[in-house]
Amino acid sequence: MKALTLHPEWIFPILELDKDVENRSWAPPRAMVNQDFAIHAGANIGGTTSASNIVDALYDVMHMARAARWQVSGKPWGVMRFQKGGEERRWSGRNIVKSCVVAVAKIVAVFDPGGSVEVHEYRRAKGSSSFPRVQGSSWGVNGQYQWVLGEVRPLVPIPCRGHQRFWEIAPDIEEEVLAQISPRD
Repeated sequence: MKALTLHPEWIFPILELDKDVENRSWAPPRAMVNQDFAIHAGANIGGTTSASNIVDALYDVMHMARAARWQVSGKPWGVMRFQKGGEERRWSGRNIVKSCVVAVAKIVAVFDPGGSVEVHEYRRAKGSSSFPRVQGSSWGVNGQYQWVLGEVRPLVPIPCRGHQRFWEIAPDIEEEVLAQISPRD
């Protein structure tokens, strides 16, 4: 199974808020569309160990959540509260899971930086009659490829080292991932 490492601060919005887009400067390989892949939380918040950059990265999450119409209160080094449509989520920048596989998902569509979806190159997700339309999603970043995430399934975190771009997870880690997402009899 392939995996993709994200800065660990973006795991919470994907698993707990409504972040349905992963922004990248590059398009995913066509073979990865509609395929399960593991989401890995990287080792460093914001990709750095600098304290000021870590705080900036956590503020970025708060800013993007506000753009996605979440009411956000609190500070990154304490407990942050996210509210939207009667839902509430609490999160602390101090307890971010790092260096672990944390979820499995699929890329169900890709918007290029120009805003068009390449329908002829990407198959529809199984059971779906059309591509999700998240162009202009509050979680999307202009000028980036917006990978639309579907079938996101959280896992009990599985420690392992990550890599850049898509990478192959070790067989023992894959076995643990599959055991968590397989239906139980």
